[in-house]
Amino acid sequence: MRYEEVQRGERRSLSSARDTQGRRSVTTSAAQARRSVQASGKTRNYASSGHVSSSTRTSGSSTRASGTSTRMATRASGSSTRTTTRSSVSSSGNRTRTAGTTSAELRRKKQATAKQNARKRKGRLAIWLIVEALILAAAVAVIFMLDKMDKVQKPSWGKVSISHNEEIEEQIIQHMAAGYEDIMIFGVDARASWGQYSLETGTGADVNILAHIDKDSGEVKLVSFFRDMALRDDYGSYRKLTDIYRADGPLGALNAINRTLDLNVTEYVTVNWAGAATAVEMLGGVEIDVPEEMIPELNGYLTETVEETGIGSYQVYSPGFQHLNGVQTVAWCRIRHVTLEGYDYGDFGRAERQREVLGLLLEKAKNMSLGELNGIADYMLTQVSTNLDILDILDLGSRMGKYYMTDSIGFPYEKGSPDYELVLAYDLEDNVLRLHQELYGFDDGYQVSNTVKNISYYFYTTYGF
Repeated sequence: MRYEEVQRGERRSLSSARDTQGRRSVTTSAAQARRSVQASGKTRNYASSGHVSSSTRTSGSSTRASGTSTRMATRASGSSTRTTTRSSVSSSGNRTRTAGTTSAELRRKKQATAKQNARKRKGRLAIWLIVEALILAAAVAVIFMLDKMDKVQKPSWGKVSISHNEEIEEQIIQHMAAGYEDIMIFGVDARASWGQYSLETGTGADVNILAHIDKDSGEVKLVSFFRDMALRDDYGSYRKLTDIYRADGPLGALNAINRTLDLNVTEYVTVNWAGAATAVEMLGGVEIDVPEEMIPELNGYLTETVEETGIGSYQVYSPGFQHLNGVQTVAWCRIRHVTLEGYDYGDFGRAERQREVLGLLLEKAKNMSLGELNGIADYMLTQVSTNLDILDILDLGSRMGKYYMTDSIGFPYEKGSPDYELVLAYDLEDNVLRLHQELYGFDDGYQVSNTVKNISYYFYTTYGF
């Protein structure tokens, strides 16, 4: 009994232990479930039996729905995020590309500006180099001309010392000076045997030619004033032009020409025989038709010219068209004692030949190079007296190719020699009027000065001219 009671007690103890263990297990499971549900925040009640209630299932279903919604919201959010991100990236890429394009354009503009500035700098540099070269060339030309001008015989007086008739209206003087240039060319018979080396005084002027230049057109007219033409000098006397030059030089001759003819000539060039012969020779000589009747006198003057200049030459033996060298040409221009076919080839014929030769030389000079003309000038300037300055000479030289001769005039137009010494104009007043019309185009409005009228009246009352 006692044994059976003991066994029953052991079984009861064992069963109680098992129940206790089971409850602990269920309790543990319930506790774990409760903690799990609490963690999800959806638990309401749990059965003590260890099974989850319908509320729990509903909560789980809600949890799943919530999870699904969460996943959908997450996917939507992700999609939106990806869309936003792509859009943002795309927008950022566009901005990046736009910024890159703008940067490239700026670089190109900077490069173009830099190139343009470089071209401008090069252009300015080239201009400055050209300007400096021109300044240097001008300086060299001035030094060159100064060196040459040192060889020229210069007068002790200036252009302002030369006078003209005060009665001439100012507008007429301005017209003569503005549109035209007048240069007197004197050829003097300075001879070494006479001890005459000066070109200003002490020697007579056998050549007296006015070179009248139209500045605009380049037209050149040559006017010969005969060496024996009567002029009123600075002292009120009437003398031959050649004698006035001999006594008073180019200044006295220019004053007498201006006074007697209403002119305003302020520039001159004087050359002697040697200078003229050398210039003609260096220009290549001239071609002249020599009449047989002139050969004896030509050779006579040729011999004297060789002796006085020291330049060799040879006699002319045959008439006709032929080449004359420098000394022969000077001798040809000196002939004045020939009557040919009833015409007196004296002073009038000589002046005509001088103008012919000067015109031929002008044409030759136009076709020569600057170097050739420079070679002529090197020698010629030592045989020249002039009041032209450097600027005058440079200006004349710059227009050399423009010059062309259109007329050759002997003055006076109507002339005679009542005493076989002086050459006088028939009606000086009319001759002066015609001269101004010929040179300056004065058709109307010009009247000769009272000075010219008085001189004309003197010639008429004294010589009947």
